Amino acid sequence: MSRIAFILTSWLLAVIYVPNVVNVAAESTTYQYEENITTEYNQHLNANGDASHDSLLSGILVYDYDRNTDYWALIKEALTDGSPYALKMAEIYEAQRNLKIETEGYANPKTNIIRAGKSIDQMKLEVMMYDGKYPYVLTAQERALVERCVMAEAGNESYRGQMAVAQAILDGTIRSGVDVSTSIKKYRIVSRTNVPVSDSVKRAVSAVFDDGQRVTSEKMDLWYAPKRVYSSWHESQNYVATIGNHKFFWMNE
Repeated sequence: MSRIAFILTSWLLAVIYVPNVVNVAAESTTYQYEENITTEYNQHLNANGDASHDSLLSGILVYDYDRNTDYWALIKEALTDGSPYALKMAEIYEAQRNLKIETEGYANPKTNIIRAGKSIDQMKLEVMMYDGKYPYVLTAQERALVERCVMAEAGNESYRGQMAVAQAILDGTIRSGVDVSTSIKKYRIVSRTNVPVSDSVKRAVSAVFDDGQRVTSEKMDLWYAPKRVYSSWHESQNYVATIGNHKFFWMNE
């Protein structure tokens, strides 16, 4: 191949394979300190100035995470900004944070908060719940369901044991990024309708969901009763604590 042919071939390949999405490192964030601090996001997400969900989360945008960057802080900052660009960046930040957790082996749970179809208020609420700074607001129907689940799992246990089950339901709900009813179905948690809910269970559910109280600061979303049955699958998950008749775990990523 002649030198001219080689140069032309290389040029054509470069044109064909130039990615549409620009590396997140090209992002520039400018702070303006006025009466209220505002954040302007000047991104060039792709050649057209916009980006789809797939293109945002593909290729080097996600995999070029920085181990020293506090992506959780950036997510909260972007939600405070609330602009379309900021929310797109928040989606990228969450994907980078999750990859960073997985790659670096951090104990922090991954999240699935920044998603299409959610309001900004809902995403902010889930962020606050993840930080343990906000109680989960149960509807009357959700409260009745959670109480029946705790009654079925720990109705004959101590108040602390009942709180632990309620906490695991809440942690699983926050982890799933869905409402508590959907999370209960996902985790296949049993509920009982044929047994009245005790006052102790009602107080335990209220303490966890309304007041933000916790039995342990560690997150847990699985449990089983080893005195009744041995579960090798549960034992293969991340052990957290034994409380009452149950062993509690945080499910592997």
